[in-house]
Parts: sequence; C-alpha cells; structure tokens
Amino acid sequence: VADVSETVTFTIDAIANANVNENAAYTSVTPSLSGAAPIGSVTYTLSGNDAADFTIVPTTGVVSMVARDYENPADANT
Repeated sequence: VADVSETVTFTIDAIANANVNENAAYTSVTPSLSGAAPIGSVTYTLSGNDAADFTIVPTTGVVSMVARDYENPADANT
C-alpha cells in the first residue's frame, strides 16, 4: 500500500458585514464551506491587531465579541 498525498480545494463563503449596537454583544453566523469536502477537519483562528477583542469557536468558525463601550474604544484603530 502506497501513501498518496491527497488534496482538495474548497472555499469559505463570505459573511456579510454586521452593524453592532453600542454596549451589545455580538455573535456571528456559522461560516459555510463550498466546493469539495475538506480532507480531515477544519480549524478556524483569528489574527491581526484586533484579534484579542474577539473570540472564535475553532471547530465552527463562529466569532463573538463582548459588549463594548464605543466612547472608550479598545481596538487598534480607535
């Protein structure tokens, strides 16, 4: 039996921008994959200057943000 490197191409469908009211928590929708099914499991992560302001469920890709006081912004772009 020979081990074969298998590859697959898939995309993560875009999620629309969202407006969040001040002092309200936010939870995104679950992103969907299109194309061929991935081989193995997909793990989602966040990166960038503001990544610490959000949480993500690594197995589903759902992003959340706790309620924020926008008069005192904590993100990198103020």
